[in-house]
Amino acid sequence: MHQDRPRLWRVLAAGKRALGRACWQRGFPRSRRGGLCQPLAAFGHTRMRKYYPLWFILILIGVTSCRDRVIERPVAVTLSTPAPFTSALQTPIFSSPIASVLPTPFIPTATIEAEQEITPTPFVTSMPINTVVLTPTPMYTVTSVNLPRECYEILPEDTQGWGKLDFQPCSNFESSPDERFLGFFFGPDLCGRGIIILDTQTEEMVYRSGLGQGLGIEFLENGKVLLTTGHCEGGQISLFDPIDKNLSFLGGLGRGGWNVTRTAIAIETGPYQGVAGAIWGYNVEKDFLFLPQVKTWGQVDDRLLWTPDGSHILFLHRPVSYTFESNLYTFLEARSIIRVNATTGEQQALVRDSRYDYHFCAGAYNWCDHWYGDWIQVRRFAFEPQSLVYTDDFYHLPTVTCLLYGINCNESPELFGLNWRTGELVPWDDIPSSTFTPISAQPEATGWFIP
Repeated sequence: MHQDRPRLWRVLAAGKRALGRACWQRGFPRSRRGGLCQPLAAFGHTRMRKYYPLWFILILIGVTSCRDRVIERPVAVTLSTPAPFTSALQTPIFSSPIASVLPTPFIPTATIEAEQEITPTPFVTSMPINTVVLTPTPMYTVTSVNLPRECYEILPEDTQGWGKLDFQPCSNFESSPDERFLGFFFGPDLCGRGIIILDTQTEEMVYRSGLGQGLGIEFLENGKVLLTTGHCEGGQISLFDPIDKNLSFLGGLGRGGWNVTRTAIAIETGPYQGVAGAIWGYNVEKDFLFLPQVKTWGQVDDRLLWTPDGSHILFLHRPVSYTFESNLYTFLEARSIIRVNATTGEQQALVRDSRYDYHFCAGAYNWCDHWYGDWIQVRRFAFEPQSLVYTDDFYHLPTVTCLLYGINCNESPELFGLNWRTGELVPWDDIPSSTFTPISAQPEATGWFIP
């Protein structure tokens, strides 16, 4: 046993010398050796012989500790020379015009101004120490403008508690009609990315959304910008003026789209939970809300349709009330059909009868297929006021699906043709539908905000 000790001591001594070299080569002077380097180097021969199994293990740990102590130093970002905008890097994360966005409409709040996060400070090229430089540096070719650091760096942990985030290059560059403003997405996809709008003349960041809040950007012919922002389960559409940096709420996110001339947009939205719905519409040419969204939920406005010429919208309307204490929904009035002029905002009840519910078209969930000239098919059901307790299977009850969608009703509907210009109702069989070329009653798929 004692004959083996000199051999073991040589191993320990070699380990001790290797430890000293490793710590010295890694930039730790003798007076500043951290970790295990300085304490182990000071131990004497007697203690080593007495406890050589323990010290041998600690020496190996110390070598590893010193080897891992490397100080990373930030490296400056090098921006590429801007090139023509048309060949800008595109990452297929989002599409623009605004499309394929979140499913559940957003309830408007009074915190719109707080969400815009406008940063009107000039572009800064200095790099914060707590960011990580990417290797290789992302390359972009845009008009003569320096992109902000969000396009080149992994950002520090966000104040919203996202933690460490992965880097994604800026993408989906869109310019205003006069090419003065440049909008794009930045940051990782967190049920959405972030939105930045730059003034290309001053390189000022006139708008910046929060991380994970940007869903859509669309520059309009009137100089404004449609901005869609939100979260994983809802959103809103706002109108941003990049000149005066004013952000105004238009309405909640939902289903809808542009008219055929792309001069006005209308959206059907609703609350996060509950039986309710609202319609809002914005006219780009006139720059005004021809149909503001209601501020409280007390109705079901849905089944939005644009007329073939894009001059009006039609939708179904029914007042509804909810009593929290009894968990009861009350349907006191029948469904009517409302027409709204997209130029003047004039509203008219095109069809209303307290004895009947009216629903568009003879299809599942009554989404219409086609216009036949100025005519469209409607279904009529007898109506009686009802109060229904909300249960887990509420939306599967035949009584509820009949009231909301015109399906699973006790009686078959009467089919009529409705003339959207005159409000005339005639039996559907009397409509010479074969003499008309059917026109789709839905906008193109790319023009919808799909739920």
